[in-house]
Amino acid sequence: MIRTIHPTQAKVDSVGQVFKHLVITLECTQTIAEVFETPECWKMVQGVRDKQLRRGDAVTIISPDGLTLADRATVVRAQAGEVWFGKPLRLVSFDEVALYENDAHRVVPVGTGYSIETKRDGRVDDRIFPNVEGARLEIISRQPKVA
Repeated sequence: MIRTIHPTQAKVDSVGQVFKHLVITLECTQTIAEVFETPECWKMVQGVRDKQLRRGDAVTIISPDGLTLADRATVVRAQAGEVWFGKPLRLVSFDEVALYENDAHRVVPVGTGYSIETKRDGRVDDRIFPNVEGARLEIISRQPKVA
């Protein structure tokens, strides 16, 4: 049996005039497939007013290891303790080997984008880039200029 999704796992990414978008980071005992196949796992989220999902809202679900995400799954039906989804816009699988890095920094997947991690202290930048190329160019711009 799947554990319910706790409201602290759900972060409100955006709220428009009509729809909202939540980003859910799963715990180690949860899988993306189970979340889509078990409408009742959303009971606790549906009980929180600002995170409650309605028809047309979207969610991005991130796997516990952060290497897979289901992007923009649209809510097709929602009620008090259950939520049903359509197919996600895309399934993204991050291959850590393919991400750019140099001696001091590396590109890491975060939420629905990419950021830069400092290898020395493991600190991740607050700035989020929509793609690997943007983060790679930022790392290159941080390299000292050689005269």
